[in-house]
Amino acid sequence: SLEDLWPFNEEEVARAIAASTIPILCAVGHEIDFTIADFVADLRAPTPSAAAEMVIESKQALVERLVSLSARLRNGCRLCLSRMRTRIEELLGNRCFQGVESRLAAAQQRLDEVALRASFGWQTVRNRADSALRDLRGRLESLSPLAVLARGYAICQEAGTGRILKRTTGIRPGARVDVRLHRGGIACEVKEVKR
Repeated sequence: SLEDLWPFNEEEVARAIAASTIPILCAVGHEIDFTIADFVADLRAPTPSAAAEMVIESKQALVERLVSLSARLRNGCRLCLSRMRTRIEELLGNRCFQGVESRLAAAQQRLDEVALRASFGWQTVRNRADSALRDLRGRLESLSPLAVLARGYAICQEAGTGRILKRTTGIRPGARVDVRLHRGGIACEVKEVKR
């Protein structure tokens, strides 16, 4: 209803979303519902389910990108090392460089340094990827409805229909209510309705 969506039309909420340094994905209501929050958010999803799909797709794209970059880095390092090794072997075969062991030792040392830097570079890329995945996993978990239930909230549903109860209108003493908790649920009977 318009009343349910009205908090997302408040100026204070819109300004907070616009000022956020963290990307905001707005998924309030359903496809036909628009609020001011939708227009100031970084991205709008037509439904909460669509928002979850967008976030998961972003995670999958990030993982695929990291795998691709990792493969390119490994291949690039191998190619660079192979070229340097070939060049050194060519130098060893040339008569004018025979007997100049100090230069070859320096070239070998540079080759070892490049290999060491490549190893450190690969470890840095991997650490950043792990950090990005941990951050993304934390964001996904914070968006989960189960995380809200874990903080002590519950979902009340009309027994039989499964309709989520948001207000006391239409509920009478004696009605059956199912309460979903973080772990498990409770079947209840309404004794009194407080308005």
